[in-house]
Amino acid sequence: MEASEQTEQVIQEAEQVVQEAEQAIEEAELEAAVLSALGTAEDYEELTVADISKKLDDFSTEDLKKLRVYEKQNKNRETLIDQLDRKIKAATS
Repeated sequence: MEASEQTEQVIQEAEQVVQEAEQAIEEAELEAAVLSALGTAEDYEELTVADISKKLDDFSTEDLKKLRVYEKQNKNRETLIDQLDRKIKAATS
């Protein structure tokens, strides 16, 4: 392998590491925003749909959208996603 090929490979690997780090940061920021909006430091996995539903009236549209993304990536509970979709649609209508 030539030096230029090695350099290109190193650059590609570095770009991959940067992409993975950026994705991890985005996921951590999303989780922090969701937990903050929920007003809890609890493990999200332990929260029930009822626990979350009780707090949705206090959410901004932006927070509802973040929660929807986070829910979809984590527990993916259709009942909660449907509820979030209705609230987002009502808030943007």
